[in-house]
Amino acid sequence: MPSETGHDLAASLALAAEIGAALTATATLPELVMALNVHLKWLLPATQAALCLIEEDAPNFRRITRQHETTEPLGTDALSWSLTTATGVAIPDLAAAEGYPPGTSPAGSGTLLCLPLVSNCGFIGALALHSPKPGVFAAIDRGLLHLIAHQVAAAVQVALLMDELDNAEAVIQGMARALEARDAYTAGHSDRVTEYAVALAEAAGVSFAMRSIIARSGRMHDIGKIGVPDAILLKPERLTDAEFAIIQRHPLVGDEICQPLQSLQRLRAGVRHHHERYDGKGYPDGLAGEDIPLPGRILAIADTFDAMTSSRPYRPGMPVARAMSILVANEGPQWDPALVAIFATLRLLEDAQPRAA
Repeated sequence: MPSETGHDLAASLALAAEIGAALTATATLPELVMALNVHLKWLLPATQAALCLIEEDAPNFRRITRQHETTEPLGTDALSWSLTTATGVAIPDLAAAEGYPPGTSPAGSGTLLCLPLVSNCGFIGALALHSPKPGVFAAIDRGLLHLIAHQVAAAVQVALLMDELDNAEAVIQGMARALEARDAYTAGHSDRVTEYAVALAEAAGVSFAMRSIIARSGRMHDIGKIGVPDAILLKPERLTDAEFAIIQRHPLVGDEICQPLQSLQRLRAGVRHHHERYDGKGYPDGLAGEDIPLPGRILAIADTFDAMTSSRPYRPGMPVARAMSILVANEGPQWDPALVAIFATLRLLEDAQPRAA
């Protein structure tokens, strides 16, 4: 391997840093592959990069290219050998027999380079680089390629973890929607609360990151009601004190559901504290004023507004003006006065109508 000049080394490190930054900005495996192909074209023109990830419980692997994703069986080809043995492969000319691992079958044309991907969890697959021309990787510094492979492995691990966390959150959101579907009177409640809460947060100048947290919190703020018996949750009459005490546990139960999942940690404040009162007389923790986390203060207003304007078996939904007058009359004791003042100005509410049962 020819030695690199200082200029070549600096250029290689700059390219590696650029690729690393691009990979960090991706959130999914297809995005990662697209970023790789875009940036590698400056180093390896006409080369196609593919992620090939092993399947834990099956003799298959996932091949992810910039065009599509497929699940393929492991065979006797060089790529399968690389995935089976967790070993790199470099074949300068696929049309010739030279360079093939033992026991593999020559196939295709051009150049193939398989770089092992090893994350903190161990071997996860290979970065397969293919060029239609033979011998194109000969002059490329292998140290640079292995550095890129290391960056790819780290990015793949993050993408896979995020996919698992997204799936877990989606399951919980699905549970929340199923919970609402049990009661025709609360169907769509979480979506409306989320809409009102995000509009209020935006009008209050809350950052995009916090608005995202509030939106996710809103969609599952009542998930704790999954622990409330139907006889109470669907009761057409007013609740007794004992029944209401059971209902009051739902923020704690919701927090317990979110607690084990790292991706939901930032949502716990809204789930747990959307029934706190500004004067400290709310539940479950009796927090007061700005000790109540912002998601809890915002969701409390949105949740109450939707509850007042939605019909229940024992009463019709209030007109919007009446609901707003109650919010304003009880700002300070029950809700954050500054947030109520902003909520009252939202144009979103001008078209809101009482929702019939």
